[in-house]
Amino acid sequence: MTDKIIDPISIPNSYEEDQNTEEDDPEQLLQMLSIVNEIITNTYSALIVTHEQRYVRDALQAIDNTDRFTLLN
Repeated sequence: MTDKIIDPISIPNSYEEDQNTEEDDPEQLLQMLSIVNEIITNTYSALIVTHEQRYVRDALQAIDNTDRFTLLN
């Protein structure tokens, strides 16, 4: 039963504001998160386009490397 008792030292008695209160503003945090989300989304979208372009280029290169479609050239 003593294992279920929480040590009072682990629980703060009161909340004290620190010098980072401006950074803790919920509106600013939300704005920072939206900026990070936009950057991640743009980066991911750029990677997808790059992968698609690479896939198409590799597929066309593979077709060019075969003699199967020589009549089309």
